[in-house]
Amino acid sequence: MACSDDEVDDMAQFVDNFHFVDDRNAPITFCNLPICWTADANLESLEKQIFLQGTADGGLQSIYKPVISWKFELLDKEPRILVFSKEKSWIKLLKPRKSYEPTIRTVLITLSALHYLKRNPDTLVKPFWDRLRKLFSLYEVKPSVDDLIDHIALINDAVKHDETLSQSKFLQAFLQNPSMAEASNEDVYTAPKARKIKFIVDDDEELDGAFDDEGEDGDDQETDLFDSVCSICDNGGEILCCEGRCLRSFHATVHDGVESDCKSLGFSKDQVKAIQNFLCENCKHKQHQCYVCGILGSSDKENQPEVFSCVSALCGYFYHPECVSKLLFPDNNAEAEEFKQKIFAGESFTCPAHQCSVCNERENKDVHELNFAVCRRCPKAYHRKCLPRRIAYEVSEDAEAVRAWNGLLPNNRILIYCLKHQIESYGTPKRNHIKFPHGEQSKIFERQDLLSDKGKTLLKKRSAPSGHFISETTFSKKPKLAEKVCLPIKNSTTALKRKMGKPYVADERKDIHDHKTEKLQSAASLVLDSETKDRILTLRKRISETITLKDVIRSHTIPSTYPNFLKNVDKSISQGKVDRFVEACRTAVHMLGKNGRVEEARAVCQPNILIAISKWRNKLKVYLAPSLHGMRYTSFGRHFTKLDKLQEIVDKLHPYVQDGDMIVDFCCGANDFSCLMKKKLEETGKMCNFKNFDLLSPKNDFNFERRDWMTVRRDELPAGSKLIMGLNPPFGCKAHLANMFIDKALEFKPKLIILIVPPETERLDKKREAYDLIWEDDQKLSGRAFYLPGSVDVDENQIEQWNIRTPLLYLWSHPEWTRKHKNIAYEEHHLSPEMP
Repeated sequence: MACSDDEVDDMAQFVDNFHFVDDRNAPITFCNLPICWTADANLESLEKQIFLQGTADGGLQSIYKPVISWKFELLDKEPRILVFSKEKSWIKLLKPRKSYEPTIRTVLITLSALHYLKRNPDTLVKPFWDRLRKLFSLYEVKPSVDDLIDHIALINDAVKHDETLSQSKFLQAFLQNPSMAEASNEDVYTAPKARKIKFIVDDDEELDGAFDDEGEDGDDQETDLFDSVCSICDNGGEILCCEGRCLRSFHATVHDGVESDCKSLGFSKDQVKAIQNFLCENCKHKQHQCYVCGILGSSDKENQPEVFSCVSALCGYFYHPECVSKLLFPDNNAEAEEFKQKIFAGESFTCPAHQCSVCNERENKDVHELNFAVCRRCPKAYHRKCLPRRIAYEVSEDAEAVRAWNGLLPNNRILIYCLKHQIESYGTPKRNHIKFPHGEQSKIFERQDLLSDKGKTLLKKRSAPSGHFISETTFSKKPKLAEKVCLPIKNSTTALKRKMGKPYVADERKDIHDHKTEKLQSAASLVLDSETKDRILTLRKRISETITLKDVIRSHTIPSTYPNFLKNVDKSISQGKVDRFVEACRTAVHMLGKNGRVEEARAVCQPNILIAISKWRNKLKVYLAPSLHGMRYTSFGRHFTKLDKLQEIVDKLHPYVQDGDMIVDFCCGANDFSCLMKKKLEETGKMCNFKNFDLLSPKNDFNFERRDWMTVRRDELPAGSKLIMGLNPPFGCKAHLANMFIDKALEFKPKLIILIVPPETERLDKKREAYDLIWEDDQKLSGRAFYLPGSVDVDENQIEQWNIRTPLLYLWSHPEWTRKHKNIAYEEHHLSPEMP
């Protein structure tokens, strides 16, 4: 059979609230169908049957049809998806069923990406991801490059069949190196177009265009917080960001720094890929340079530090107390000495880089002329309006060399070299300003040290005229090196002597120590032959290939309500950044309480710092929920309904239950609801069946099945006329999980659904297959209606949970049963006669 666009168009149906199932009635994506690129495509052979389910004619007609292929169109305002039925007609798909959205999430993102790139083939990375994240802003997991990689074959075929898509710079780079298209909210940085001549960038008009996007995403403000140029050569490109307190970035490989002749850190690409959480040698050994004199000193706060960091949240500079005091008080030795002692005593300070060298005022980020120009070699800064004429963007009569560049630093700052530093032939001052502990740089970053470290790479690349503008984030797990095993010589010697009947005495310690030293020296002098080395390296390689991070992730299953959480985690939140931000916030609060000077507090903790901390907290709260609170369906803890409240619900619900019904608790928690319900029904002479699902086994296993509710199939439960479902689904962020659980329950078409849900949950009378409300109660669960299982206070009493917003208790009926259930409600006085 061939699919053809010549079929009669009015035969095409619009199917809404759709989803696809296989011959076992299990959800399946329509991507499993062959795609129809041409009218003469042969679609006879299918591995298994796939059926389309949904509604048509405004929900009046139910659809259940076998389909054999699909296609998409990118010509309208949004991508259009069509499937070809065995009846030889095209069916246009509208909105998917809510519970089906996670199944097709990645393909919807991919099609939206192709649609946007067809209309904007010259788009840059940042506007592209901004647009996608705006389109899918209601999803709990934001789009990422992994979503595109899942459908790379589809993208490749689309490029072959569409001339406009084949011209897209983004797709060209993506298909060449898929991982280079990564651009998380914090990792995106599209710097100004770089010319071949060192740092010089295009004028402001082109610069503004480079950052233009079609929708502002608040998360992108975090992008502009951190340094995005190499600390060695001061140019952009692909950089490796230290996660320690220095907040610096470096070109990791020689290739990354070739444009600016940067010596880089000297890593190989394999070494870079092996890093997960990168710490520079200074942060790793807590040995930092003074930004005034350049001498290394200990920055270990727990062990008599010699250099101290500026307290400003975004400043990574360290200083000797004497050096910074002289800069802050150049004309008053007594005050400088007093300030030096305060720093040694632990008092925080802001360094001279946060006040203008001309007018001595602070930076005002809200006023363009009061933004700073900061020197990259010393703690000197100027307001834009105070910048000396000799520090210029181009050579002139007043300026013998280029000393200033716009667009390279975040927060609208200007990168400069002040007049104190001589410009060399390669366009910067001498690049000997960075010192690492333990000698020369080449000896610091040895391969063995790198592979034994844990690190992360955040690679950022500026856009170049050639179009290579993609930014990359690489996360990979490295194998652990085998550790040397030393025999416990002292204990072995002691045991031997005891065995021989000779007691061990303290006088023999020296002999044992000499024996131990001799053994260790002998072991250190051993030289492995080439054959042994090859065997060890082969064994190491074999072990490293056996265990991968993907294997570990695959072995730890995550509930279907948390799709793609591991691969979408925000890994740019580092310990160093968090420490600096928290310290800055505390200092700012202390300063406001002490002298009330807002300007001083702003210099330490800018408003965007508070915004970033709030966003980090929200991201981590949702992401870490499965680990912190157990694999139960909740984003904010295991909150169980108290027994007395459950008993009240049982007393109100039982009149609606008929003999032979099945009561299904899809998230049973402690499994108390079914037990109480069973007891109550037996007292009234009703015999019913029960099914209880959860991911953790309760103490009471009455009719319990340890199961992910989202995987339960329709053929596993009775017909809807026998089903009563509830009770307390997980809420999730913005009731996301509650809506998913309810949508899943509606697939079974139960005659009754009783729910404890937050007010923002989508009402069942607003669903496409609407249910009727029998009654609702907004007071039943007020106050301390929930408790935290396994938690006790200081008096060993169960910790109760007080609700800020009272959850609602609903009883919903299938329309076919509404009249009967309304009558019961009137009889039980759950509804007054005057109520509809």
